[in-house]
Amino acid sequence: MRIIILKHPIVYDKIIHMNFKEKIVRYRVSVGIFVLLLVLIFAEPTFKSILWGGVIGFAGVLIRAWASGHLNKNNKLTVSGPYRFSRNPLYLGNIIMGIGLMVNANSYISAIFLSLYFLLFYPFLIIREKKYLKNKFKDYENFEKVPLLIPNPFRYAKRTKETAQKFSFTRYFTNREYNAFLGLLTIILLFVLRIYLRKIIGW
Repeated sequence: MRIIILKHPIVYDKIIHMNFKEKIVRYRVSVGIFVLLLVLIFAEPTFKSILWGGVIGFAGVLIRAWASGHLNKNNKLTVSGPYRFSRNPLYLGNIIMGIGLMVNANSYISAIFLSLYFLLFYPFLIIREKKYLKNKFKDYENFEKVPLLIPNPFRYAKRTKETAQKFSFTRYFTNREYNAFLGLLTIILLFVLRIYLRKIIGW
């Protein structure tokens, strides 16, 4: 920290005066990695829990993939695909993947860590995203009738030319959404490794 103070006083000043919401956004990835390590440490997975957790997690990956195939980042307000039913399908997919992770871990302690992470970070991230889109796109007000996160069968965007746009594999790969699937696969393999480590060395 002394190095930062001496060589980068402006950066240090920004860190000191950063409000709580900004810190939440800035450190969400670092904290997420730390939480994942805690989840793995306290996990007590079984092959059955990994199977069911993997199914739930894959459902979250599919939702994210569907959304990414429609998402046109920063250029146009996306209202097609899953965005007809939720303004934040990517976050919804993440939460479902998180639930799958809890099932994978088969541990109350791991579930508590994950729940605290989502409760701490996601409300701020979702509200921040809403403010950003509202300021950037004038037609966002028409989009606000769609639920912020959890779909509602009575509240969704009607089918129009804009909402009827088709899924694009080009957008999917441009948004690098395949990383979500690779991440899920890696986590599942880590849980399998955790089972064998417990059998071999009792951990």
